[in-house]
Amino acid sequence: MKKSFTNNRGFTLIELLVVIAIIGILASMLLPTLAKAKTKANRLKCANNLKTVHAAYTAYGTDNDGATPHYDPNLTSQSAGRALGYNNWSDPQQGNRWMMAYSVRDSLGVYSMIASPLDPKAIAAQRKHATTSFDQLQGKTDQAIDRKLQSYSIAMMGDLSAGDTILGLTRNIKGHNEDAHHYYEEHGKNDKWEYPQGLLGYDQHGYASHLCPEEHEEEGHDDHGDDDHGDDDHEEGNGFYGPGTKQFSLTGLSYDEGNYVTAGGEVKQGTAADLDSQIHRSEHNFSEGSSVATDPNLTLLKPYQD
Repeated sequence: MKKSFTNNRGFTLIELLVVIAIIGILASMLLPTLAKAKTKANRLKCANNLKTVHAAYTAYGTDNDGATPHYDPNLTSQSAGRALGYNNWSDPQQGNRWMMAYSVRDSLGVYSMIASPLDPKAIAAQRKHATTSFDQLQGKTDQAIDRKLQSYSIAMMGDLSAGDTILGLTRNIKGHNEDAHHYYEEHGKNDKWEYPQGLLGYDQHGYASHLCPEEHEEEGHDDHGDDDHGDDDHEEGNGFYGPGTKQFSLTGLSYDEGNYVTAGGEVKQGTAADLDSQIHRSEHNFSEGSSVATDPNLTLLKPYQD
């Protein structure tokens, strides 16, 4: 009887090294593509979060005659604020309390809706935080959300009745506080901003920053608000921080790129030039809403950036 022999020869070391090298080459080719795909997906999720913020404000408007919280003419006292979930009438103008209306809380649901997937610092802060859901606040009105847990700036020009105004945008927006007090003097009332509920000075807005007005390049003012670092690179127009500015930038967004949502619910993944164009459109549209001022409010409520 003939014996059969099985060839059990394995890979030689050279063959194994060749296979490993090929796998390494393929991985190096695929990883950038996968990283780009992940960034694109995260930017889309970020845009969806902004859409949720708009939906939360819309829910408030549904319960309150179509009003945006910071333009609600019925929100004129502490008791009126507490009935809605706020602690005072000016909470919608505070960077750590704008989301405290009951209807806004219910629409947002969880804290992750105000943290962008492009913002690892905010995500890390939320993971360490004991509270993750607005339901855990148990309806209390004396609550505030740490700005370290947030990724989105809320724009005070945002008005549900004027769809072209900007409602919210990613926190990598640059602030131009040196323009703020002059803008309030020029377009406000008694150096304060006039809301349907009353007057608020720039520094009375909690954690305020300021968008660049169109006349920016003609002005030269030194006033600074809150903690928004005054931007030494103060150039014409608005801008978004990008790579190289670690404390201000968001992962996956290039220089002068950001996401924002209009009061009409349109979410845009655009450039600083797109944002400036949107601000220009808002100047022609804001008077259709509830603003009682002569020009759109350029004040922002900013998350923590340091």
